[in-house]
Amino acid sequence: MKIYLTAITLSALVFLQCKQSTAPTISNPDKKEIKTAHKPGLQLSIEEANRLADLPLSCIQNPLPYKSGIVIAKEEDLAMPEVHHPAFYGCFDWHSAVHGHWSLVYLLKKFPALDNRAKAIKMLNENLTKDNILTEVDYFSLNDQTKTFERTYGWAWVLKLAEELDTWDDPKAKEWNN
Repeated sequence: MKIYLTAITLSALVFLQCKQSTAPTISNPDKKEIKTAHKPGLQLSIEEANRLADLPLSCIQNPLPYKSGIVIAKEEDLAMPEVHHPAFYGCFDWHSAVHGHWSLVYLLKKFPALDNRAKAIKMLNENLTKDNILTEVDYFSLNDQTKTFERTYGWAWVLKLAEELDTWDDPKAKEWNN
């Protein structure tokens, strides 16, 4: 499991290393070049971090409403979200649930004094178990239709979550990443 997440993380890191060194440009219909604005040094405050954490805390363990996005090939495909996706079943759809988990990990990592830290850790402990992650991975090999489930957008959030856990020097992060 760790090797799987590490390989995915390394792939993501290689991809993410491609950064533009100058401000990106766009062209208007008159072919005049326009530079886009960039505001360096913007900082997320603890107040804003607390507000942002409330969003995934309110949904990562809510199975309904849910937009599954699955192809139904057999009766077993019809199940509540947490059957196929015991780690990432909330927040309306799979990729939003993964994104919500990433958000919590990112905010916990950057803001150790987060107001709902205990609640976030409890929810992450419940969702990011080895068995839950193995069930998630198994889903991608159920049949031909599940091999590309949530590709590529959802996969990108899995990579970001794996990267955030892998780069966080915290015992909980190491536990969730195994």
